[in-house]
Amino acid sequence: MYMFGGIYADLDTECLRPTFDALRSNNISLPGKSENEFTDESPMSHVAMFGRMGSDQTFDHHLPNAWMAASIRHPFFLLPLEFAKAEIQKSKQQLTGPIALAKNIRRYQVCGDTLDSIILLPDGLIYPFNWNEGQEIRSICSAEKDSFNESRCKETLGVGVKGSISITYWSHTHRGKGSDDENIDRISQEK
Repeated sequence: MYMFGGIYADLDTECLRPTFDALRSNNISLPGKSENEFTDESPMSHVAMFGRMGSDQTFDHHLPNAWMAASIRHPFFLLPLEFAKAEIQKSKQQLTGPIALAKNIRRYQVCGDTLDSIILLPDGLIYPFNWNEGQEIRSICSAEKDSFNESRCKETLGVGVKGSISITYWSHTHRGKGSDDENIDRISQEK
């Protein structure tokens, strides 16, 4: 993200609408940027954006790392590298996952350059499916469940009404538990 900027999304993310259309319709502007780009080489006013999953900021995973967008060379993306060196004994989730992302965003907001902003997008815009909420929604929206049904999931969550940019079905293939192929198959089937 530091070298090239742009938009990153996990492979189990489905894009629902153009990012810049959604930002405009939510009155989110990119400081000092052209309306449709994250790639300005100018040293002035970089922007990085992350989605929120749910409104419970005490939940360790409320700022997932499954989707992010940034302009080239946003200094935030150097910060996790610096802190990772000091925390090498942590678990992979604490070192590189949502826990680390939230911790580094907090650090950056305290000590980062004010020209280079971080925007935390509204809940539901990037992650309308919050895997930390009830089992009922998880049963239809989680790629880990045999009852996974992406159409019902999107309808139940109202992604169109919310104007969601994307949805991830949280296949959690990073865990290497042996069910990865099944989870990928569930989200890869033609409907």
